[in-house]
Amino acid sequence: MAPRLPPSCLQALRLPARPSLSLPSRLLLPRTSQRGITAGWSTLPHRSKPTRFNQPSAGLPVPTAGPAAALARRELTTPLRTGVLAIKKGMTSVFVGKKRVPATVLQLDQVQAKKKPLEKKKLADYGLTTEARLKVLKVTEPAPRQGGGKVEDVDGLVAKLKELGAI
Repeated sequence: MAPRLPPSCLQALRLPARPSLSLPSRLLLPRTSQRGITAGWSTLPHRSKPTRFNQPSAGLPVPTAGPAAALARRELTTPLRTGVLAIKKGMTSVFVGKKRVPATVLQLDQVQAKKKPLEKKKLADYGLTTEARLKVLKVTEPAPRQGGGKVEDVDGLVAKLKELGAI
């Protein structure tokens, strides 16, 4: 069960039954919620096509939405990693400031696989011999194929199959 608040706190939380409208308008909050530009919302209209290379054109404010702005916001939150190695897809790079610089790193401390020597064994070691187990008696060519015949209808086919002994 949640702990109870002391009665003095409840008196501070009580609100008046009807808000007083005699406050000056400068103290009232606007009806529409607004968010600052630093949070990522922009007052610019939606662009159907991005600008070339996501660069702001001359005379316009820097857009606060899009890939370039997302990277700029990310720079403020990511920690500064200097001298950290990054290995991705076979490429090795070193962080210098906020950029990665490709570098060749000699990884001498990696253990290399050692080649195990192969042992040559004979069939006798496994209890096998090379002598033939089957004896070939003779080799002949198959008999030539007999020619087939045509039948006119189903009754002729049934008669032919009875003659051959298939039915």
